[in-house]
Formats: sequence, structure tokens, C-alpha cells
Amino acid sequence: MSLGTDIVNWYDQLRSQNANFFNTGQEIVDYLMPSHRGVTTDNAPGERKTVKIYDSTGINALFMVSSFLVGALFNEAMTWFDIKARNEELNDDAQVAQYLQQCRRVQFASFRQSNFYATPIELIQDWLAFGNLCVLQERLQPNPRYPGRLVFTPVGFGSYVYFEGMDKRPEGLIREVDMSAQKCFARWGDKCSDGLQRLAKTKPFQNVRILHSITPRDLVAYKKLATPKEMPYASCWFEKNNKRGPALEESGYMEKSFAIARYNVIAGEVMARGLGELMLPHVKTLNGIIMRGFMELDISLNPPVDTEANNIIGDYSHTPGAKNVLRRLDKTGIGRAAMEHRNRNATYEWNVNDLRQQIREIAFVEHIRQLIGVEASPVKEQTAFEYGKRLELVHMIMAPTGGRLQTEGLRDIIDTNFAINYRTGQFPDTPDLLKTDSKYGGQLDISYEGPLAKSQRQEEIQSMLEYLRDIQGMAAAHPEALDIPNIDKFARMDAEIRGVQHLLNDPKQTDQIRQLKNQLAEMQQKLAMAESVTQSMKNAAPMVAAVKGGQNGTAQTA
Repeated sequence: MSLGTDIVNWYDQLRSQNANFFNTGQEIVDYLMPSHRGVTTDNAPGERKTVKIYDSTGINALFMVSSFLVGALFNEAMTWFDIKARNEELNDDAQVAQYLQQCRRVQFASFRQSNFYATPIELIQDWLAFGNLCVLQERLQPNPRYPGRLVFTPVGFGSYVYFEGMDKRPEGLIREVDMSAQKCFARWGDKCSDGLQRLAKTKPFQNVRILHSITPRDLVAYKKLATPKEMPYASCWFEKNNKRGPALEESGYMEKSFAIARYNVIAGEVMARGLGELMLPHVKTLNGIIMRGFMELDISLNPPVDTEANNIIGDYSHTPGAKNVLRRLDKTGIGRAAMEHRNRNATYEWNVNDLRQQIREIAFVEHIRQLIGVEASPVKEQTAFEYGKRLELVHMIMAPTGGRLQTEGLRDIIDTNFAINYRTGQFPDTPDLLKTDSKYGGQLDISYEGPLAKSQRQEEIQSMLEYLRDIQGMAAAHPEALDIPNIDKFARMDAEIRGVQHLLNDPKQTDQIRQLKNQLAEMQQKLAMAESVTQSMKNAAPMVAAVKGGQNGTAQTA
């Protein structure tokens, strides 16, 4: 079998194994994310996708919580991650700290120069609704103006499959890409099949489905590739409908070019489940109730019309404005009353509001609404302290949801970004201390500093403050208790948790400042002593002069 056959078979196999995820995903698109591409169906351009939607509570809830998470996880206006040496002793060195700070600045600059900050809302919506997000991170061709510039490509759920590695993290990706026949021929030329070349001439704008695989090169099938073997990840493009043909393109990546984050993974499954699956029953029920409510409203505004005859013709119709022919059994109209349409103007307010609240609670929107004062009528003005505490509480409630997003998705994005910038020479020279680190080999770690990450460590700060208050109380009776806590370590840890450690002086600078202060204090003390002696001498001068004058007078008398 050819490599193309292998990849298409892998794709079909993984697609079949996860068919239930894709079927559920299509329902989520129908009721919660109409702007998303079809998962199991291909929609025509411009086709209406809101025909099943009668209520937008679920759509608004997903958008609100997605926007909130984007601002809390990676906002362009804040520093949302930091780089540290795994060997903590090296972080206190001024040269290493400066190097790591410069590396972080380069990384943030590369994110700002790319389209990264234009993609988070789309990625987070996929992650929350479907439980899976996927994004490609690739380096553009070398450009003197933008060396190492990156481009991020969100991959919509339903257009890709993936598999895990030995570490239980996504290791390989196979995705579908729809490209026009004209673009395919312009990119790959004679490598296109005869059918695709004919299509490029006759119907140049018709889309063709291409498969793109990004997988570790050590897989058995990839030993057939002719591309450089030093690239750890192989990249291959194939026509899906021509799997026996040669590859359209063979290349590779030095780094893992894709990042996949999962929301909630059940044991034994690879793909994850998101909030959309939990919201779906409530959303479908709510839409059904509101649809029936509209039907009842239509009937009440334009009720059926009943007429009399000697027999019943056809079934009784409840259609608005319909005409029903009834038999009158007696003069009292009992027979007609038994079949008469009853104007059921019943309200569904109680279960509609209950369903809406449940949908918002599943998506954490109730907490956000309380934070911004939507529930208060009139809206109660909050003090800065009250708002800060409520915001901190919301972050603490939502923080656990971002754990897998950080460990799987964001870590791969940051690691790949670091590797590309390092390989293209964007970073300054590595300090010798990192090169010669015998303990951890100069390895670096990522620490997240967004509001969600900080909220998870608020308990640490609270415990530290409570401990210092306890020590202060003990010191009233036993002053030696103040010698126990390391105040310097407390202050540095507090700054680290709050994400402002880059504003601190390194320990050596702190020691120099303290030595200078001690020297100044000693000099001031000596000056004060000198001034005291001088003043004493000045005060004693008249008395000395008087004594001398007395002595001189006594001598003259004698």
C-alpha cells in the first residue's frame, strides 16, 4: 500500500471510531453554534443555519463565557505567561533573569506581530462547545522584514481527527482542507491527478477535498518519505479521492506545529466532551417549548372556524384559520362543545425561565451576570473592593476548567513559539549559567500568570498573610518569634503569585542596597556623634573661657 492509502485509511478509521462525537457535534452546531461549519453535513455557501433555533439563550451563554475566558486567559494587554529556569537557584541570578525576561518579550512580540490574538474567541468557543480545539502554528517563509513571523490557523471541529501518544497527549493530526481546483493546481502543478488538472481548467473554483497529515516521523509508514529525516514531524498532503496516487507535497516540521486542547476526557476515549453536550438537552427542550408557544399564539390570534352540517368531513383541524365541519347532535350544542377547539392560552413562563437559568448555570454565565449586576433591579453600584472580590470568586470557580487547556493547548503553543524564535536567532545569547547547569541541563518551565492562574493561588497568599498576622501577635509576648519567617522569601513569593516579579530587584542588588543603607546609617551615626561632640565643645567653650579668665585674674592678684 502507498503512504496516501495508509493516511486516508487512518483518517477513515479514526473518523468512524469517533462518529458519535461528530453526530453530537452536528446537533451542537444546529442549536448552539450556527456560525460554525457543518460537522457531518456540508452546507452550501449562504445557506440559512438558524431554522431550528427559536431561542438564543444557549448561543449568548456560549459567547459570553468564551469572551470572559479569552480576557482571563490570554489578553493582549496583559502578561499571561512567564519563563523560568527549572533550577530555581538560577532565577535569582541577574544575568539569567534578564535573559529570560528578554526571551519573554520576544515571544510576546511574535504573538502580537502574528494573527494569534484574532483567533482565541473561535478556539475557546470550539473548546467549550465541542470539548476540542485545534490550531496550527507555522512560520512564514523567511522575510527580511519579519524574520520568524508566525501565522495561526484555527481548525474547525469536524474537519480533523487525532490520536494520542504514549504520554496520553495528542501526538498526530489529520485534517481535511477544502481548496479550489485552481489553487491546488497553482500550488502543486503536475503533481495533481489528471482529474484535478481537468477540473482546474473546466471548473477552476470548484472545491476539492485535500487531506493534510502532521504526525511523528518515527511511524513505520513514514520511513518511505524522501524528505529530510532530521525533521521530527512529517507533513504530507494528499487528494482524498486519489489515495493511491503520489503525495502532492512532502515536508516536515522541526517543532510540533499543532496544539490540541481537550475539555473533559472520559477514561477510554480520546476525543473530549464539552459544555455543549450538557447544554444540548435543555436547549432542545427550550426550543421545542417556545416553538409550541408560537403555534399556540398563532392559533389564539387566528383561531379555527367551526361550521355545522349533517356529518363530520375529515379530521378536526387545529391549524390557524382552518374551517371544521361538525355535526350538531342536539339543540344544546353538547356534541359541538365536546369537539370545539379550546383556546389554550396557557403560559410556559415557569419552565421557560427555569430552562434558561439552567443553561446559563451550565455555562457559568449566572456567575458572570451577578458580577456585572444584571440580576439586580435596579443595578446596584458596587465598590471597587466588592467588584474585585466578586471577580476573584468567578475566576476561582472557572479556574479548574482551564487546567487542561493550559497543560495541553497553551503549553504546546508557547513551546513551539519558543523553539521557532530560538532556532531563528531571535533570542539573545544564552547565559553560561544555563549552559552549564548540571542539575536540570538548563531546562526552562512555563508559568501562567493570567487571572485564572492567579486565582488558583489566592489561597496561598491568604495563608501567608494569616501566618504573618499570627507571628505578629506572638511577637507581642515573644519578640524572638519575628526571627523565624524569611520575610524576603515571603515578599518574593507574593510578587510571583501576583505576576509582578519582574519589578523586583535580584538578591544581589537587594544586598547591595542594604549594604549601602547600612553604610549611610553608620555615616549618619558618626556625623551625629561628631555634631554632638562639636555642640558639647561649643557649649563648654564659655565655661572654659571663664575658668581660664578666673585663673588669669588670680595670678595677677598674687
